[in-house]
Amino acid sequence: MKAQFKEIDARPAKKVAEAKARKKQAAHRQLEKVRKKSNSISDQADISDRSKRKMIEQLHKKATPKTPKKEYVISKKGVQVEAGKGKVLVDRRMKKDVRKQRMSKRGKQNDVEGNACLNLEVLCEVAG
Repeated sequence: MKAQFKEIDARPAKKVAEAKARKKQAAHRQLEKVRKKSNSISDQADISDRSKRKMIEQLHKKATPKTPKKEYVISKKGVQVEAGKGKVLVDRRMKKDVRKQRMSKRGKQNDVEGNACLNLEVLCEVAG
């Protein structure tokens, strides 16, 4: 990893700026193409609005650059790991606690729905 950073640092600033500009231009060109396609799709009269929207969303989804996902670093006993940019430090206890919270939320939702059903049954018996 350090060697990779040294290699990047050794590059002249001009080259880096040119590379960034090329990337930006390519993204701009791609978005222009998508804009033209989406305009042609929206101009079509024989397609429903919902399907037009779906087709345009798919085009935009393909065109937008993907952001790198977070990397989860699991901490272990006696091993020092630093969570830097794009990394999240996770330990077993934390994962279990989060899982338990999710399960308890689901349980509460089901209880509320269950009580609503019971209340409806009681109302039906009283009315009937």
